[in-house]
Amino acid sequence: MDNLRFRERYREVVLFPAWFQGLIVVGLLGMVAGLVLPAVTGDEGWSFYAWYYPVVGLATLALAAVVVNFRYLIIVVTDGDVRFRFGIFGTSLPLEAVQGCEVKRYRWLPYGGWGLRMATGGRIAYSVPGVPRGVEITVERKGKRRRYFVSSTQPEALAAALGR
Repeated sequence: MDNLRFRERYREVVLFPAWFQGLIVVGLLGMVAGLVLPAVTGDEGWSFYAWYYPVVGLATLALAAVVVNFRYLIIVVTDGDVRFRFGIFGTSLPLEAVQGCEVKRYRWLPYGGWGLRMATGGRIAYSVPGVPRGVEITVERKGKRRRYFVSSTQPEALAAALGR
């Protein structure tokens, strides 16, 4: 379906809290320092650094990708679908597949944390720390029932936009 022809009913950008973003940036700066300092101090023992630099370099790039992609969650409901995404990771669900939605409190333990998370029973969460509530959307797609939890600062408005 062409999403451009549908009228937008709801849009929300849910930011990760500043303290969380700061924590990630501090970790990233620490990793960069771990790459730069050994080279600057002139330590010997390059056999150690033969594996150290590639491992820490890849970990630094992975953390940088997390910083870029998980700064905020975008939620859009149009007349034809609902979309939610973190950076390049997202989902689009046709509204006719939505069987129901319910405003709920996010329980991080079953999902193992925050962010883009998967749990047993076909449950997927797009959750943001510091945002305690959201909407659980139940859909039937390709013969499978899935439940998506989406963090929202305005869960009642999101549920109303879904029309369920």
